[in-house]
Amino acid sequence: MARMQILSKEEQIIFSRPAIFSMVQKEYYFKLPEELEKFTNTLRDSNNKVYISLLFGYYKANSIFYSKESFHNDDKQYIIDKLGITLDIDTSKLPTSTIHR
Repeated sequence: MARMQILSKEEQIIFSRPAIFSMVQKEYYFKLPEELEKFTNTLRDSNNKVYISLLFGYYKANSIFYSKESFHNDDKQYIIDKLGITLDIDTSKLPTSTIHR
């Protein structure tokens, strides 16, 4: 029996990537709850602060944890500016072990 195809190839690609947010959506989705914001403020590595914010925002929007390779650079830059940190998004790295934790 043939497998039922629920999503087309194009729909699968769209579903596997985070949505592109407007500025208003970024303000909503990337606003951390108070407890999570307190936790991120204790982190020493700026990369971790940015990626936690991105993971939270994308999960809040779609209930999916996306891989770090699929994060949008303009979302990264929004978080960097919001946190007031200096970080080069092109050279920022986050070890996979950190993502897993």
